[in-house]
Amino acid sequence: MAEHVRAERLRLDLGRQFPPSAAAEAHRLLEGRQSTGKLVLLPWVN
Repeated sequence: MAEHVRAERLRLDLGRQFPPSAAAEAHRLLEGRQSTGKLVLLPWVN
């Protein structure tokens, strides 16, 4: 899959990125259907 993304044959729609400390907020957005695209938790950001 990564090869297809690099070759721009596959596009990922990333909605928002969150640090682990904001996981609850990300979950609320998902539950409330207030997000478009994927919500991503970035473990190396805090």
